[in-house]
Amino acid sequence: MTDLIQKIGKSIIQHGSENDRIYLMRFAGRAEALIKKLDQICLENKYSKIFAKIPASSAPAFIANNFKIEAFVPRFFKGREDCFFVAKYFSKNRSKISEKELTILQNFPKSKKNSKNINSSPYKIKKIQKGDALKLAELYRKTFKSYPFPIDSKKYLLETIQENVIYFGAWQDDKLIGAASAEIDQDFLNAEMTDFAVAPKFRGNNLALILLARAEKEMKNLGIKTLYTIARLNSFGMNATFLKAGYAFSGTLVNNTNIAGSLESMNVWYKQV
Repeated sequence: MTDLIQKIGKSIIQHGSENDRIYLMRFAGRAEALIKKLDQICLENKYSKIFAKIPASSAPAFIANNFKIEAFVPRFFKGREDCFFVAKYFSKNRSKISEKELTILQNFPKSKKNSKNINSSPYKIKKIQKGDALKLAELYRKTFKSYPFPIDSKKYLLETIQENVIYFGAWQDDKLIGAASAEIDQDFLNAEMTDFAVAPKFRGNNLALILLARAEKEMKNLGIKTLYTIARLNSFGMNATFLKAGYAFSGTLVNNTNIAGSLESMNVWYKQV
């Protein structure tokens, strides 16, 4: 069952048993009152984590209420105020990173340069249109056993296309072989680069990097100032992609997201444009 998205005043949260957490996606209002409400929802539903994206000016209130900073993105809000990614755990096991993931972090990709030409591709790279939503949903359904948002639903994809998400696709003739998206916050001039998927047969062709470059160009044209991503720690390829594209690593969200069938830790990367 997909987690619920709801409003608390002007703040927006996602919560449910799928990810066993509350995710404060958009913060507004008084920090103290919101924290109290988040704690209440978490305890009522017996969730093991609260994860929040907050402006730096509100961090003291969260830290005073047992949240800890796991990552940050400078100049996240309108190119001025920093964003902190903070977490509060209600389970000791949830707060511990696994030995496997710790080893991956210690053996992170080091190269910052991309030696391949991403300006030319044998595949057609273009924006996804509403008529492509079913093909996009099918690609996501085949790629992920689970995902924090219902991107395998045509209805959901159409709704997000109409709201604030631009999807980009890689095509071989009329077959959609890769995709990525940019979730835009026009109020704060930032965008999350996310939802990367490449069909197994076409992996190893730098498609994620090519799609990312196309999305970045679009974001720059729209006046977006800060780009970021929350990438699977276990995906060496995706972390290498953002490193090659010039993104900076800023922290790890421990046991944060149910993706590909289980809870995984996620890495935060950012780039100013």
